[in-house]
Parts: sequence; structure tokens; C-alpha cells
Amino acid sequence: MTGTFNETKRARDRCLGGGAVSIVRQLGTAIGGKFSYCLTTLDSKSPSTISFGPNAIVTGPDVTSTPLVQKSPNTFYYLTLEGVSVGNEALAYNYIPNFNSKASFKEGNIIIDSGTTLTFLPSSLYEELEYTLEKSISGNRVSDPQRLFRLCYELPCNGEFNVPPIIAPFTGANVELTQENTFLEMNFLIGYDLENQKVDFLPTDCSKPQ
Repeated sequence: MTGTFNETKRARDRCLGGGAVSIVRQLGTAIGGKFSYCLTTLDSKSPSTISFGPNAIVTGPDVTSTPLVQKSPNTFYYLTLEGVSVGNEALAYNYIPNFNSKASFKEGNIIIDSGTTLTFLPSSLYEELEYTLEKSISGNRVSDPQRLFRLCYELPCNGEFNVPPIIAPFTGANVELTQENTFLEMNFLIGYDLENQKVDFLPTDCSKPQ
């Protein structure tokens, strides 16, 4: 990840962050504090989309929701991650430290970043996650020529590549990340509701009209 914390904060202030000068705050009541984005797969012929106001409401039986946590700086959107599992295996690293906190987990211990599609984890958590995934995946591991990613596999000719789901249990929402959400594909609809202080998650085909 490039750029300093302050540079990242200023970028969020100007875009979709929670700061006073962001687009979301400037639109205010016109959008009811709601926006969402749906991220298509990289090889999709359809673009990813962003919606505001009533069109941004995420609905359906498979929607899971977690509360936003109010913290400073308010540029960022804070959630509470309570652990990580790979398939049925909970990682031994079962807490996310909050700087100097030694609690099992603390409210607002992770940021959901509306400005990037990548996930950044504490190194100790990532190491265990990578190790557990590698044990669970049968395939030919290859190197990323761009050196951006450490866990890469060659896609078999038959297109079959089986990866166990990664479960991210946020407060009130077990978000299941399937193969297409973890190995550079996508297809996830994420909605922000600042009036009701929550974030909604819905696995969906983002190439279709929402």
C-alpha cells in the first residue's frame, strides 16, 4: 500500500469517506446517507457500478449487516472483526489487535476501505491465513510476475479450482468469501447506510442490473 496515512485520509475526505468534505457528506439528505458499489470480476465485460440514495439500498434474504463504529478520524468507516476461519477451521490467531489493546477484540478494530479492492491484514494474521489456505488447496502454485500477491495458483485447463470459503465474522454478520472473492475475481455488493449506521454485504452477480 502506498502513500502516508495523511495522504490516504485526504483522499477519503474528497471521495466516499465519512469526512465533512466528502462527496457522500456533501450530497447529504439528497441521498439519505446511502451509497453502494458492486464489483464485477476482472474478466467481466460489464463495468462495476456505484449507486446513491434509494438505488443503493441492499436487500434480499442473503444480506448480512454489521454496525458502523464511530471513531476518530471520522474519514474512515470502522467495523468490528471478531475472527477469521478457513472452511471449518478457525485460525489460532483469533483476535485482531487494536494498536496497544490486549483485549480479545475491540470495537472498530478494522477499516472497510471504500477506495480500494484489496484487503490488508496484520502480518501475523495474514501468515496464518496463507498457511491454512495453502494446506487446503490442491493445485500448482505459481509466482505472481508483478510481485503483488504471494499466494497464486495456475488455473487448471478444466477450469476447476476449489478453494474453501473464508469466513469473516463481523459483529452480527458472518461474511463468507468464496473463491471468486479471494482470488482476484469479485462479485460482491456492498452498501453503506450512514443514517442507520451499518454496512450491508450481498454476494451477487454484479454483471447484471441491480
